Order: sequence, then structure tokens, then C-alpha cells
Amino acid sequence: MRSEALQRISAMPSDAPLVVTSRTAEYVQAVENRERGLPRTAVVELLPLRLSDIRTYLVEATASPGTRWQTVFAHLTQDKNEALAEVLRTPLTIWLTRTVYAEAKATLGDLIAIAREGGRRTVEEHLMSRLITALYTPGEHSSDASVKWTPKSAEKWLRFVAAHLRAEKTLDFAWWDLNRRAPRTVHGIIGGMPI
Repeated sequence: MRSEALQRISAMPSDAPLVVTSRTAEYVQAVENRERGLPRTAVVELLPLRLSDIRTYLVEATASPGTRWQTVFAHLTQDKNEALAEVLRTPLTIWLTRTVYAEAKATLGDLIAIAREGGRRTVEEHLMSRLITALYTPGEHSSDASVKWTPKSAEKWLRFVAAHLRAEKTLDFAWWDLNRRAPRTVHGIIGGMPI
């Protein structure tokens, strides 16, 4: 279907605003299958971040003092191919790191130990396991959602959505389809509420 998608995109007017994202290998394969790329387009490929970019981003996007990152930066400088350096070179995981360790009270010592002991996957799992708490705990760098939701209630509702996606054997989340996923009792309660 990728080749067909490229064909339909190519048929769109040249002034149509459109951004197409893809994994590199799949895009290259679709272009090769079609024997033609997208006309009038710029192709941008994300490359691993440089250590200087990692340093700048983490210091500027997190709470002061920036010196709290020095142990991590020293570790990255000493071993540029280690698991932690590998994790921080991708945009998603550096954002996760920034989000989890944004507040001044967040301790960074465990990050290096986790990388040394468990490798890249363990670091990624560690960051993901702390994401909801980081996002929904009020602080200088937390999201606006932290005002409305606690980490516990946010996790409860995210688990609810995940359970329904699993039950329907799909990874596709459509917000407009939530009413179909809600239990019948919710429909009854909402239907009986005066407006």
C-alpha cells in the first residue's frame, strides 16, 4: 500500500501542505517499488544527535543548575558508544530523558548505573516507566495536564484505553471512537445526566 500512497500523494496539487513521515528503509523500498520518489519534495532524515547537542538541550530544557548533568556528560564523553550515549542520540529518548529529569529534585545518579547494568533497552524501559509520573506531577517543567490529573488517575485512564485496544486487538487509537469503547454503564450515566 506504500507505493499506492506515494502515487496518490504525487497526484495532489503542488501547493497542498503535507508532511509525510516514514521509517527510512520503508520509504526507500516504496520508492524503489514505484521507481519514482515524490516530486517537488524535500526529504529530511533524522540523524543521531551529537554530544554537544545533547549537552545544550538537557541543560537549557531542564531546571537549574545545569551542573547537575556534569556526571552524565563526563560519562558520555568517556564512553561515546555506551548504552546511555546511544539512547540519548535519538530525539524521542532525549525528550523522555528531559521530561523525566526536568525538575531539579530528580536525581540523575541511577541513569548511568542502569545503562551500565542493563543496556539500551533497560534505559528506555526505565524512562518510559517514569514518564506518566513526570508528566502529571506539578512542577516548573511539567505539562498543563498536571493541573487536571494526578499521576495515579492518568495512569488509570491510560490503562483503561490500553485494555480496550488490547481487547479489540488493535494498536490504532481513534479519539472519535472512544464512545464506542466506553462501557455501557458510562453511556447510561452520561445519557441520564441533565444538561
